[in-house]
Amino acid sequence: MLLNLSTHPADGWTPEQRDAAEPFGAVEDVAFPRVPPEADAGAGAAMADDLAAQLQQRLAEAGTGPHAVHLMGESTLTAALVARLQRAGVHCLAATTERHVEQEADGQRRVHFAFVRFRDYPPLCP
Repeated sequence: MLLNLSTHPADGWTPEQRDAAEPFGAVEDVAFPRVPPEADAGAGAAMADDLAAQLQQRLAEAGTGPHAVHLMGESTLTAALVARLQRAGVHCLAATTERHVEQEADGQRRVHFAFVRFRDYPPLCP
């Protein structure tokens, strides 16, 4: 199972991204929570603790795998979650993309991100 913890639900993924997720079997969306900008480090740590426990519980319920968590969201919560999940032996992935920018005639920019591959997060904890 691949738990997709991001602001981009899997039903909007490109065929390339769905193909890259296929080795994990089912993809289940988990909405990335809003992290209030005024939240301090303690509040962020508590959010990370709660969410890590929920994700680990869901993977345990899924049975044998391969399993992974795709994490893309607010950077401090993502880092805290990756550290906690890695400590628990959970495979953590990020999506890599190519950024394409088109300049419109009216001066507006149109930005499109094209999925390239999933990349393992480097170890964030000893």
